[in-house]
Amino acid sequence: MFLLAYAALWTLAHATSPRAALPCFGTPLRMQSPLYCALNRHYVTAELASVAQDAATHMAATQPGTITLALDGGFPFLTGMPLIPHLSHDDGEKLDFAFYYPMAPTCPAKPAPPSAISRLRPQAPTPAPPAP
Repeated sequence: MFLLAYAALWTLAHATSPRAALPCFGTPLRMQSPLYCALNRHYVTAELASVAQDAATHMAATQPGTITLALDGGFPFLTGMPLIPHLSHDDGEKLDFAFYYPMAPTCPAKPAPPSAISRLRPQAPTPAPPAP
């Protein structure tokens, strides 16, 4: 019953929101997790959605295969209601992006310095002080 009611309210919010919903799947821009979409945290103003889409398209054109991941946007309604823990995300005009990381290393791995290895070696136990 709860899931049915939640699905109905989610669909209603998606259909009637004055804000634009960012895509949950696809490329070059999508939410980092479908959970953000399920929790209605993927809404931004139409202007910000256009800017985000343009930036993601530019990154995909200059760095082929790049997918831009968005994290938190805002709720579909209720201007002034903060998106916990992002108190500034209360008007649909803020959007968090994930950092870009290469999928494969571009340079060979460097060996760990000896000082790091010595810290990883087990140390001999320190003897307990003699009992008085």
